[in-house]
Amino acid sequence: MANDIFISYSRTDSKVVESFVERLESAGYKVWIDRTNVHPGKSYKSIIVQAIEDSTVILFFSSKNSNASRWTSKEIAIAVDRQKHIIPIKLDSSRYNQDVEFDLINLDYVDYYSKSNREHEIEKLIRTLKSNLGTHVVNPAQSMIQKEEFSRFRKFINLIMKNRLKFSMAILSLILLGVLLFFYILNGKSDGPQIVDLGLPSGTIWCDRNLGANNPYEKGELYPWGFVDQATREMGDEWSMPTKSQLEEIITYCNWKWIRLKGTFGMLGTSKKNGKTIFLPAAGRTTIRKTIEHNTYGFYWSCEENQNNKDTAYNLKFFSDSIYVDDGYVYLCRSIRPVASSPMSAIAK
Repeated sequence: MANDIFISYSRTDSKVVESFVERLESAGYKVWIDRTNVHPGKSYKSIIVQAIEDSTVILFFSSKNSNASRWTSKEIAIAVDRQKHIIPIKLDSSRYNQDVEFDLINLDYVDYYSKSNREHEIEKLIRTLKSNLGTHVVNPAQSMIQKEEFSRFRKFINLIMKNRLKFSMAILSLILLGVLLFFYILNGKSDGPQIVDLGLPSGTIWCDRNLGANNPYEKGELYPWGFVDQATREMGDEWSMPTKSQLEEIITYCNWKWIRLKGTFGMLGTSKKNGKTIFLPAAGRTTIRKTIEHNTYGFYWSCEENQNNKDTAYNLKFFSDSIYVDDGYVYLCRSIRPVASSPMSAIAK
């Protein structure tokens, strides 16, 4: 399967490399990186060679770590042999590995270790990728999806016409189910969002479930960050998105444990103040193409933009053995866990 970009890097540089991958995938490029594409039971070496052959551009993240790695030098050697377009991205000023220096020394590179010039260098990289891969990365995929959806819709209509009686009975069953559900709700048996008072110093009251979820163990919807408070928009003035300090507070004043709750992986927080618990599902995040890292990572937006980088906003991030507050790109969709706008409004509700 063809890839737009192959990533050659050292795992030690994963954090900065992953930020590049997020930005490239959000731009619509198909990126191959061994952190997510190599699976147990397959030949590691053959997978690497095939991935390079299937890729158009090779991004080599040059650093003290990667230039000391025998794996990256072999990847570059294969890319040279297959006559691939190689773009070095220098994370520091270290010299290239001597095994590949002859092939890389005269290539134009992206200077990412000069902090004052990073955004300009990234824009240069994007222009280079467009010249090699084109600007048509996203739209054809969207067009293909639209054609596939229309084809499925046409098949569905044909199926209905062939099985009119069966579908009529199914529709009647759905209507009956709707009537029963209406009376169920009318009798006050619906289970809406509940409050969780963890006894936090600030008095913050948390919602027991994610925005868009029907219960505390559902993952809910994933949202891009915006200047409109999505929690208030969907749930009313009594609820809002948390601040950065509220995220930091819940991390500090709860003990956290990675668990599986009714089939959903996530973090269970137990208050150090009153012993009450709150569950945060690991819903992952969504790029333009797909949802990634679900059941592995959790990402929860705050309402605060990172003033030092307008492309990012603060979010709570966790995986199986770590939970912390970090910044994330605003165009990636993440979970939202609402908090009460004021303790009294939540208790009254």
